[in-house]
Amino acid sequence: MYIVISATQQGKPAHWAVFIPDNDFIDGKKGKIIHNTGNPATGFTLEFRRGADYTNTRKRYMFCTLAQVHSNYIRDVPVTAELNESTARDPLESVATTVPNIGRSPKPFDHTHPETKNCQDWIHNYIEALIAAGYISTAARDALANMPKFI
Repeated sequence: MYIVISATQQGKPAHWAVFIPDNDFIDGKKGKIIHNTGNPATGFTLEFRRGADYTNTRKRYMFCTLAQVHSNYIRDVPVTAELNESTARDPLESVATTVPNIGRSPKPFDHTHPETKNCQDWIHNYIEALIAAGYISTAARDALANMPKFI
């Protein structure tokens, strides 16, 4: 399990998402994304992006190792093209549905304001829920604390 960190507008926090590579993909750049998508002005929603492919993207991103996950908790859903949906198909996704989405922030254009929340906050909450469910170790908490917030 990885965190994929993607560049956004300059000076804005990076987008964080959980990335789980497909079992049959050799270089590990194709898989599924579990994330909260949106922005602080309108709020965020849960999305499962299946068939996410980073092999030819021009967007700046990086993968950071987060945790080992037992394959019993992961279900690869075959897709022929990238697919975004909100229906959980495995235990990891089911846990994600229990984590509240990040709502609209009172100061959406001030990312330094303590009440302004974003996808990174949701990822922290999701990782805590996975730890509580026993799907990943508490070492993931330390790994997450060291992830870059901007790239």
